[in-house]
Amino acid sequence: MSESTEVQLTAPFDPVPFTLVGPPDDLGVIGQIRRSGGTYEPRVMSALRRLLKPTSVAIDIGANIGVFAVVMARLCPRGTVYAFEPAVETYGYLVANLEANGGGNAVAEQVAAYGTTGTVQFVFSPGYPPGSFVGERPTPGGETRTVEAVRIDDYVERLGIDRVDLIMVDAEGAEVSVLQGAVATLARHRPALLVEMNPALLQRLGGTSYRELADLLRRHHDLYAIGDDGAPARIVSQHHLDLLLRKEGVIDLCCLPRSGGGARRGGALGARGRGARQLAALQAEFDGSTAPKDSFLVEPAFEIGLPPETLRCEPGLDAWLTVPVHNASPCWFSSDSLYYPVHLSYRWYDADGNRLDVLANRGRFDPPLAPGRSQDIALPVRFPSEPGAYELALTMVQENYAWFDDLDPTLQRRLPATVLGHVP
Repeated sequence: MSESTEVQLTAPFDPVPFTLVGPPDDLGVIGQIRRSGGTYEPRVMSALRRLLKPTSVAIDIGANIGVFAVVMARLCPRGTVYAFEPAVETYGYLVANLEANGGGNAVAEQVAAYGTTGTVQFVFSPGYPPGSFVGERPTPGGETRTVEAVRIDDYVERLGIDRVDLIMVDAEGAEVSVLQGAVATLARHRPALLVEMNPALLQRLGGTSYRELADLLRRHHDLYAIGDDGAPARIVSQHHLDLLLRKEGVIDLCCLPRSGGGARRGGALGARGRGARQLAALQAEFDGSTAPKDSFLVEPAFEIGLPPETLRCEPGLDAWLTVPVHNASPCWFSSDSLYYPVHLSYRWYDADGNRLDVLANRGRFDPPLAPGRSQDIALPVRFPSEPGAYELALTMVQENYAWFDDLDPTLQRRLPATVLGHVP
């Protein structure tokens, strides 16, 4: 742990604040606590309050600086919290925060919980530590290194842990692998789960889908959305989950074990009622008649046609292309969203197949494009600054969410293009 900054965190159920330290330039956890005036994911905090008892045993996977681990430790003073954080830079803050907030009942492990025990590649993000992940995918500004990893099943067996009440997983796309390494623990101890579901990261970094994660969770658990007060709302179908992700983009799932566990912890009737009301509201919002105000393309599907224009231009100049786009998804393509607009865009590749680092222009869907419909998009393409042969890869992006060819390389249309020599 090098330089640090201090913030005050208040849980919605606890008047005594937590004092946390973290990297001063962290735009993630520290930045969010500052921007919110001292809170952090209050719905998840309230869910922890409902799930944990004073004697509970909890596992926090992807603990980062310990923002949830310190809360767990206070909620189960006669139990134990096991917090996993592989990044050496972040692990120091985790230990310091547990010590400063009376976390003597917590065990911090500088190791990645994963689907294998041994070593794995890990990409650390200095500017956004919560975005660090297990994997080898190149990331701008990321630092790739080798870290120790352990299956939760191996860890629980090695330490002789005879009780697990809650497992919290926020593993930046590795959630499926983490849970695959905990199948024996889930079957034996039947803990509740709090799991982040981020379709874009699951596909881009984990090579899996949110449907695969949902199927894995449903083996022993019922799925619940978390209300503003932490109360669970039963997710009654896959369609319900699809609509919820379309609205939120990223969600935290509360997963309660079957055979009575869900009824005891969440109140089965109340949770089903909340779920039914939530589904009705989602169906009304996404009835297909008009473009929603905001909608995430969690399963993008589109076809890009050939522009009629010739792909030849002078170095560094813009050329306007007319690009036919067909919407093959069940969602609207809208460029009118304030925070998450959808645009047509592009990548450039040189003759050796290397992607160029360029600031790409955007083409708007105007008006929004309905499912099953097509539209010609005017796209200003800035050509590379050096003469030669290139490939132009047309694709789509939902701003602040995902470039869709990052999720699936087939979601682009590559075309040969020529940058002309300088005219004397």
